[in-house]
Order: sequence, then C-alpha cells, then structure tokens
Amino acid sequence: MCDGARGLKRLKDMEKNKELTRAELDIMQIIWQKGKTTVHGILDAIAEPKPAYSTVSTIVRILEKKGFAGHDKIPASKKTHEYHPVIGREEYTEQFMNGVLGNFFGGSVVQMVSFFTQRDNVSMRDFDAIIGMLEEMKSGGVSETTDVLGHRESVDGSNVSQPETEGKPVKKTRLWARF
Repeated sequence: MCDGARGLKRLKDMEKNKELTRAELDIMQIIWQKGKTTVHGILDAIAEPKPAYSTVSTIVRILEKKGFAGHDKIPASKKTHEYHPVIGREEYTEQFMNGVLGNFFGGSVVQMVSFFTQRDNVSMRDFDAIIGMLEEMKSGGVSETTDVLGHRESVDGSNVSQPETEGKPVKKTRLWARF
C-alpha cells in the first residue's frame, strides 16, 4: 500500500473513532511525548497512584485498534513491544478542534472566540497575544505561539516543534482520576 493510500485509510479509521477517551488521551500524550516507548515506559511517566500494567496494556491495544498507535517488536525480547504514534498530536488536535467547532459553535470561529472571551479565565495577557497574532496575520507576518506544554507553532502551521526532553527528566503525567 502506498503512503497516500495508507494516510487516507488512517484518516478514515480516525474519523470512525473521532475522539479519544480521557484515559486513551492521557496514554497517547505520553506516547507523543516519548515518540517510542514500552508499556513500562508509559507506566514510568505516570504519577502515583499508577494503574495496573494490564490496564495500560489494554488501553495501548485499544489505541492500536483505533489507528492512533502502532508497535514494533523489540528484537532482543520475545514479548516486549515498542509503541509509537501513528496519528500525530497536531493531526489529532486539528481533527478534535474541528469537531468542537462544528458541534458546539456551528463552525463559526467568531462564536467560539466570543464564548471564550465571555469567561473569566481569559486574561488581558491572552487577549493581547491574540490581538498581536491577528495583527501580524493581517499585515502578512507570521506569528509564533507557545502553549503551556512548550510547543511552538506559527500561526500558519509551519515550524511546529515539541519541547526538548532529551537529557531532561520527563514530567510525570497525572493519569485520569479513577486510578
């Protein structure tokens, strides 16, 4: 199967399984952050109290079935698999946010922005940053933003980067509340 056909199949699979559950998203965040990891690697990234190995393993298999993650066998091991993302964080975020936009705001960005501007949790600093990005876009410049996780992204979607984790301790992820 060629890359184009594989990509189309992946997008169709993702459309069937549009959203990840909270637990799936928490595990997927770890897989995206690490790039390649084992179930033990995922467990190491989860803060206490940790779920059972079998719980994490089951969720990873669900992610594979939904087309979000894939695995390779580790050559030196008969049983251990190394998991990797099949769907990128940005690809999922775009698909998810398009769903939010369509389902809750009738596809209107203006309605969505209006919704958030009417909330008390938007600071003047946030408003200034948004206005600055819009002004740069209007004048033809490209603005770069950084989210709370340290991901940098330009307004036009180019130069997306991940925060550096090599050589630094990876922040432990607080997993869903029931565990």
